Amino acid sequence: MNGEPPTTEKSNEEELRRVLPSSPLEQIRHAEAEVTRQIAAARQAAEKTLAQAHAKAAQQRIQARQEGLREGQAEYQDLISSTEEQARTLRAQTQKQVEELRLRGEARLYAAVSQAVSIIISMEGDGTQNHEH
Repeated sequence: MNGEPPTTEKSNEEELRRVLPSSPLEQIRHAEAEVTRQIAAARQAAEKTLAQAHAKAAQQRIQARQEGLREGQAEYQDLISSTEEQARTLRAQTQKQVEELRLRGEARLYAAVSQAVSIIISMEGDGTQNHEH
């Protein structure tokens, strides 16, 4: 009629019907389909966000566990080092006390031996004088 083939005109009409529904029922169906599509897209986005949140939470738990382990190991090593230092200090103090006691014991032994020798010498001196009289 206007020089265009009739199939193009029919395709344009179908396209118009698809884009602009003619009846209210078709408009409602079109709106419902669009809302359903939006709901499905929102659900997919929510599921993806939830999956990402779960993965992130799992990774954070792993990191927290590893960090806690590192901190625990560091505290353990600090405690071991502190305990070893206390043991070294105690050992040094004990060795010092042992040496002091040993020296005192030697001094007392020397004093006791000297006193015993003096007593023996004085007794021999007294005994010698008694035998001569």
